[in-house]
Amino acid sequence: MTDRLLRTVAGTVLSGAVAVVGLGLAPGIAHANGGPYTWCPGQSMDDPSGPNRYGTQYVWDMNGCHTWYRVSYGYGNVPRDINGQQTLQGSSAWDGEDPPVPEPVNCGLFWCPIPPHPDPNFHG
Repeated sequence: MTDRLLRTVAGTVLSGAVAVVGLGLAPGIAHANGGPYTWCPGQSMDDPSGPNRYGTQYVWDMNGCHTWYRVSYGYGNVPRDINGQQTLQGSSAWDGEDPPVPEPVNCGLFWCPIPPHPDPNFHG
């Protein structure tokens, strides 16, 4: 074998080995999930113990514990407080069991809308 051919074969084998190792480690990568989380009286309503984040204020019964989930934008059942008015529009917190399954997202190569779907507006 020539020196040039030997280098090419060695580079190909090394590249393949790196790719196989990379694929083998991929399933171990952590994925964030949306709950369940538990909030009880005395805990902060702000993230991470409560649903409030990014200037969004949620309203629920402050006298009992809640098991809740983060769901896709507009799919929540916990009212948001916007300028003193309570609305479910744009809610992304689900109080209780069995949160709705998000709709599949059709993202293109290097592009995905944020949020990936419009508010379903099934709250009115």
